[in-house]
Amino acid sequence: MKYSQLERMQVKALREALKHAYEEVRFYHDLFEAARIKPDDIKGVEDLRKIPIIDKSVIVRHRPSAVVARDVDYSKCRKYVTSGSTGVPITVLCNEKTEEFRAAVFARPFLECGLRITDKMVRITDSEHWYRNWYERLGIMRKICISPDKTIEENLTKVQEFSPDAIFGHSSYIFLLAKAVLEENRAITPRLVFGTADLLTLKIRNFVNSAFNVEMFDFYGSAEVERMAWECSEHVGYHIDMENIVLELVDDNGENVSSGERGNVVVTSLHNYAMPFIRYNMGDSAMLADEKCPCGRGLPLLKSLDGRTNDFFRLPSGELLPPTAFLATLDYIPGVFQFRVVQESPKRVLVELVKGDSFSNETIERFRNETVKIVGDFAEVEVSVVKEIPRERSGKTKVITSKI
Repeated sequence: MKYSQLERMQVKALREALKHAYEEVRFYHDLFEAARIKPDDIKGVEDLRKIPIIDKSVIVRHRPSAVVARDVDYSKCRKYVTSGSTGVPITVLCNEKTEEFRAAVFARPFLECGLRITDKMVRITDSEHWYRNWYERLGIMRKICISPDKTIEENLTKVQEFSPDAIFGHSSYIFLLAKAVLEENRAITPRLVFGTADLLTLKIRNFVNSAFNVEMFDFYGSAEVERMAWECSEHVGYHIDMENIVLELVDDNGENVSSGERGNVVVTSLHNYAMPFIRYNMGDSAMLADEKCPCGRGLPLLKSLDGRTNDFFRLPSGELLPPTAFLATLDYIPGVFQFRVVQESPKRVLVELVKGDSFSNETIERFRNETVKIVGDFAEVEVSVVKEIPRERSGKTKVITSKI
């Protein structure tokens, strides 16, 4: 479908979603009134800037009855819980109609990337998200779920017995799974591997590709709005699911950024009439692409995903360093299987390394020197060797994180 057709479809869905939110959701009615706007004032995507941006903290401060449409039967809704990476998880409600659309949004990129409807998939996700889509009851895209808060050993046999055609889940957990498969010579040979949930580094992508002899795909999504963007086989960027969301990239003042500039991801859901998200700051940073994908799809592209904004390093000059600023250099240093860089304070940076092949004392010095080059010599950089990098409660492994 041409972009112009998709755009008209998106605007129509947007105007209907805003009208519903204003009339049926008390929070958005009050938000619009406070901003002195009506749904009819929003003629297209460019008018969204008239609506204030909200974030998770705003949702948390309100009772569910204020942010959920008044006619919703909670008992008939499917519930999704966010990872709580910002400290407080929220529960997202989806009614039956919304759920059907989410299922289609969930399925599309898999099928576009080569998954067959008869394929079996292992999905790595926390137990709160273990559910079956309606088409699985027809034998389509069958899956089993494994929890990332379990050890690799606990899940390895389960995966091998299922013999999946595809694996989908936390990129950092797939990385550890691939390592175990190689070390234990397990007969796990997926045809397709899809990463999501945390930043896919070049090191992880190359290792997984080699271990499973695949071409790993990266997906971007959230519990709040389902899939937002995904890689196709061209790997030149992330196709934005503009039929499902409006995705804006804005600076810290809420102004739209240009292609090639880094911005905060702000999304508006178009089909969740049970619990709408309008101009919702995801807490992520990304960059829009100028070019079109050679695959010929009409969907616009994100050029890159730069990680969580609260993981950006804060320098004394006021400059913010995204996680990708570190990965561009540190990912290429040999001798390390995994690493993590933590900004403990404005003047202290901790680097943790897990030994890999060809590790030596020079590896430690190189990591220290390259980290100093990135953050500047204002900070003391401490490097230590650890047995493993700890995972978060959600099962993710953060490579770059700031505590300030």
